[in-house]
Amino acid sequence: MKKLVCFALALCLLWGAGCLLPVRTNADSYILGDVNADGALNAQDALLILRAAVSTATPTDVLMMRGDWDRNGRLDANDARYVLKKAVQPKIHLTPQENALLNQYGKGNVNKDTALNAIDALYILQYCVKKRQLDAEQVVLADYDVNGVITAKDAWFCLSCAMEGYPPDLVPVPSFPGLPYLP
Repeated sequence: MKKLVCFALALCLLWGAGCLLPVRTNADSYILGDVNADGALNAQDALLILRAAVSTATPTDVLMMRGDWDRNGRLDANDARYVLKKAVQPKIHLTPQENALLNQYGKGNVNKDTALNAIDALYILQYCVKKRQLDAEQVVLADYDVNGVITAKDAWFCLSCAMEGYPPDLVPVPSFPGLPYLP
């Protein structure tokens, strides 16, 4: 009995000293979508996710954890699309002032009112066809996809979020059967 008490006391001391705590490794942290663990989102990740999505085999736990972008419990074409979108998206570095502006009003809120709405999309479209002037702050807000260029696509993203309530980073890409997609 004395040995059992000593053993239990030793375990408590080791636990309290942190010797028995689980060790956290770099494998525990990852970039969502980086299924090949190369430290970057790229087309290879999207391809691996798409292969797993169309395969009849059950994906590994690691592939599910890293590849299920929308966290719906399955790998599908949407996960591959999200990863590919992030992989090819230009890296635009905003100034602290531009970030503060986006945090204050939100992406797409060109008229700086209380909500994102169809008027904001209208302003963006009018700017695209040179029927409306925007000040410097409005230009930052109008670039919905933050790629440095204001296009009708920004208006589409804005309108989709306003009308359908999508979170800004999960707006689906438009699909028009029979028509070519123009980015």
